[in-house]
Amino acid sequence: MSCHNGTLATGKGATHIDASDQCNACHSPVGWVPPTTVDHTQVNGTCESCHDGVIAIGKGDNHIPTTDACDVCHTTVDWFVAAFDHAGV
Repeated sequence: MSCHNGTLATGKGATHIDASDQCNACHSPVGWVPPTTVDHTQVNGTCESCHDGVIAIGKGDNHIPTTDACDVCHTTVDWFVAAFDHAGV
């Protein structure tokens, strides 16, 4: 970030994911292309901030209908293993 600050060299664009300034958490200095893996510990905001079906994959058509936040059932450690509480159903 000391060089890629938007003044000395190109920095984060207006559509960049809201994340900390630890560029190497997601990007490689070789080729500096969009990441294939995102270090979610560096991301600010909620899951829905990015996982809206436009920026990143969101709820699929077969997802249980809910208005709860993603992290009520899911974790970034193992997204596909969800903890669902049937008590409120």
